Amino acid sequence: SESQTMPRPHDQNACLAQMPSKVNLDGGWTALRRKVMRKTSLKIETQEVVQVWLAGDWKALPLVESKEVIRRRRADVLRFQMTARGDTYEIDVVQMTQTSLKSGRTRAMRIVDHDADTEDIMSFDTFRTEFKERAMSSDGGQHLTEGGLTDCWPYHGQDEELLRTTVQKVLKSMSLRGQQSVSMTEWIHYWSLERDGASHAASSEVNERLRAALQVDHQILDRMQMHFEIAAMPVAGSKDALALSSDGFLKVCRRLVKSQQATMEQKWADEVLQQHSSGANVLEEDDVLNYSDFLNVMLGRKRFKVHVWMYDISNGAAEKWSWLILGQEFKGFWHTGVVIEWPDESSEIWFGGKIFVSTPGTTPFGQPIEKRFMGYTFKNKTDVISYISQHLCPEFTKERYDVITRNCNHFSDTLSMHLLNEHLPDEILQQPEMIMQTAAVQALKPLLNRWLGGFGTNDGHGQGDRNGNGAKFGCEAEMVLLASLGPCALIEFATQEGGRLQIGRVEEVTQDDCVVTSLDFWRGCDVERTVPKSHIAKVLQAGLQKARGFPASDSLFRSTTTALLEQHRCCDSWPSILPTLLMPFHPAPAVVSEPAKNMIADEGSSYSCTLDL
Repeated sequence: SESQTMPRPHDQNACLAQMPSKVNLDGGWTALRRKVMRKTSLKIETQEVVQVWLAGDWKALPLVESKEVIRRRRADVLRFQMTARGDTYEIDVVQMTQTSLKSGRTRAMRIVDHDADTEDIMSFDTFRTEFKERAMSSDGGQHLTEGGLTDCWPYHGQDEELLRTTVQKVLKSMSLRGQQSVSMTEWIHYWSLERDGASHAASSEVNERLRAALQVDHQILDRMQMHFEIAAMPVAGSKDALALSSDGFLKVCRRLVKSQQATMEQKWADEVLQQHSSGANVLEEDDVLNYSDFLNVMLGRKRFKVHVWMYDISNGAAEKWSWLILGQEFKGFWHTGVVIEWPDESSEIWFGGKIFVSTPGTTPFGQPIEKRFMGYTFKNKTDVISYISQHLCPEFTKERYDVITRNCNHFSDTLSMHLLNEHLPDEILQQPEMIMQTAAVQALKPLLNRWLGGFGTNDGHGQGDRNGNGAKFGCEAEMVLLASLGPCALIEFATQEGGRLQIGRVEEVTQDDCVVTSLDFWRGCDVERTVPKSHIAKVLQAGLQKARGFPASDSLFRSTTTALLEQHRCCDSWPSILPTLLMPFHPAPAVVSEPAKNMIADEGSSYSCTLDL
């Protein structure tokens, strides 16, 4: 079992300690050597949880509500009512919707996998106690340094590189004041965002604004935590979780505005109340705000307008002749692009065999017939680009373009669902099927696929926009990332889509997933979980590649360890062990006849193995 510890006789550890110290695979061999000796203490399983679309992002329901929805769904109860947070909701697990009977508002729901052992919510007091214990041994209890956190991190394995990189990542994310050490307030803030499941986008934006605020008022974060703790109430069904109702949050804002002391949070509270009075959807009646939500609303998380631009590719002919030719009238034959109004510039994102980002209005389709407002998104440009690269590039390609089933409008619809959880109107999505019902138009399908799915290629019509400056998406970056994955790769990954990033070591690679080991501070051990490749953000150190002639780490060390145990000797056994060890690297058996320095290199790659015999 992957979660069990491999038996380790005493003499095996002694033999492993005698392994050649100058074996190098761009750092990978050292990790492989440690893999044999390291104990994986916990294998993380997952459980289903329910999320709702709220304030431009997916937010988990309270655990009690989530369990109840899943319980009834498994019992084939498809529609039912549930009372929670002072409201009654109509739950439809067929359409996956949650409708408030009080306000009539309907939200989309989804069920996702989440870590199964996260029911015990850590409190602010827990964070304080842990910080004091660790900081006291670091510099007297005021701050925690990288060395101090490394020394007290609850990890007893041998992968020092994983430990060092993890600690550096955590400290860098924690530090909001730009110093080499972190205070207790920064410590509490970091782990609270981690506990609340804040998305990478939301936490990054909050931290960016807090860093700027701390330059002006270095006590602002301390007071924000105090305001939340004083006003928040325990969450039903959870031991230590705290949250604010919408009414409770507004009371906090009113109390801050009435304060005689002029502070930054007083200004923020006044802005929130003004927006609420003007009818802006700052928060909803049944909303429950955890610490992360509280900061997001107070700091005014930015939102961006989203439009769908509709172009008539018939240049007016559809409106004139569609009734005569097709038997029904169309205002236009639609090509669409999604336009997002970023703060620096607006971008039009569209699909034409490749995915493009263009300046709005400069695409090969001229000017739009209609600019339809779809709503607001909280996702920033970096997150949108990352999502497209990871999820949409592999699906929307020239080879897979189909004017009926996978065209520009299907791309716009998929992107709109990611940004807003809103589909494009049926008049756009269903139009190709209605048009292609006639035999004359069906005969033109190959030509339409070649024309509309060929932009940016030699047999197409352009390079993004009329000025040639439209950025063109491709899967090259993702292909490079996936190509560098392999056993022992050091990566940045998220446990859920859009989640905060952490450091991990790849143990095994399958077609769609990776088995990854990471160091969990609060579980007090290293944990192993299965991570979809789409959740991997960056490869910090490439792993071993089977395609380049390298064996899988498990099989490599299984044969090596077996040979060591059979020999029952250390240094004297290496001449007979090395042929077994080197076998996977060569098509022919390796023969070691005398002590020598041998270089084994895979032509065309950066991997090499230097052996001192």
